[in-house]
Amino acid sequence: MPGLFWIVPIAGVLTVLFVIWLVRNVLSRDTGTPKMKEIGDIIFQGAWAFLKRQYTTISIYALVIAVIIGVVVAALGSENVEGYTKFDIGWRTSVAFIVGALCSGVAGFISMYIAV
Repeated sequence: MPGLFWIVPIAGVLTVLFVIWLVRNVLSRDTGTPKMKEIGDIIFQGAWAFLKRQYTTISIYALVIAVIIGVVVAALGSENVEGYTKFDIGWRTSVAFIVGALCSGVAGFISMYIAV
């Protein structure tokens, strides 16, 4: 079973390399006629404004939910987790949630930038 451990990191690295290749491929292409560029710029501005507004709202909810998750995990958690207190587990879970949400947001912005 120890050999199986490396499947996930290797798959992750291969995925990132493939994404880098795709991004370079898309960004190296011609953007079209001047009229197409003008329309594309308008779409880009609208998409960027939408994402900023949406993620501002989502970030407020994410912070509130992170606190709730931390409190619930701390209240219901077990004391027998390698020397960590319930509070330690709770705040670490909240931080992990926020980091995951932040990575998701960054992925959304990068994807929208590449798409438009």
